[in-house]
Amino acid sequence: MSILIETNDLTIGYQGKRLVSQINFQLKPQQICCLLGANGAGKSTFLKTLLGLLPPHSGQISFNQRPLNQWSQLELAKQIAYVPQAHQSLFAFSVLDMVLMGRSAYLKWYQHPQPQDKQLALAALSQLEIEHLAHRDYAELSGGEKQLVLIARAIAQDASLLIMDEPTSSLDFGNQIRILEKINALRASQRTFIITTHAPQQADYLTTSQDTIIILDKNLPLAFEQGSKSTMLNLDKLAQIYHIAPNTLAAHLHLRETKNEHFL
Repeated sequence: MSILIETNDLTIGYQGKRLVSQINFQLKPQQICCLLGANGAGKSTFLKTLLGLLPPHSGQISFNQRPLNQWSQLELAKQIAYVPQAHQSLFAFSVLDMVLMGRSAYLKWYQHPQPQDKQLALAALSQLEIEHLAHRDYAELSGGEKQLVLIARAIAQDASLLIMDEPTSSLDFGNQIRILEKINALRASQRTFIITTHAPQQADYLTTSQDTIIILDKNLPLAFEQGSKSTMLNLDKLAQIYHIAPNTLAAHLHLRETKNEHFL
């Protein structure tokens, strides 16, 4: 299978500060990659570098076997969709307007959304079973509803790669489950995902043996590591990331205390 996105000896950072070096990463089409790391570990910097929003300090990023710096922002917008954490809009946009923003890469600066764009936006809302929210004010929605709208916007963008930054952050337990269920259902759309999360249980739920897990923490001796869930979701590695004793983790996560054993 071909490689969708790849980094070679990548060093990431910002404002002249290097955070993590020697990042060698591969993701194949239709895989889900879950990215784990503590607060301040460099996860957001890594995502912004993959999105082309931050330049790498060194090394190379390739998308569809073409260097990322050879893609225009317009080209990338048709290939990669970013789903931020749910936020409060500064303007009074309807839900449909928010989702239609995903079509902006396909419109000239002077064009308004066309009927086919509205059809795609409504189809994205329908796919997530929130079409009844189309004419609601985005600012009035619950946190879980807002997050689903942002995912719908990414679907309408028709990108092959969806990058999600902690999509369940600040949501109550029920809404976390609803968001995870919707993301899992999107596997059938043959898209590829990179998802950051603080919860190893979520990484376990979203990934299969064919998917991949990344541990990224600038404070660890091995700051970047990629592997299967069976090798990455174990007590030894999680204890290193979160600086919690393995027996304490076992009590909270119901993990076996043997190396390379993951969730029960």
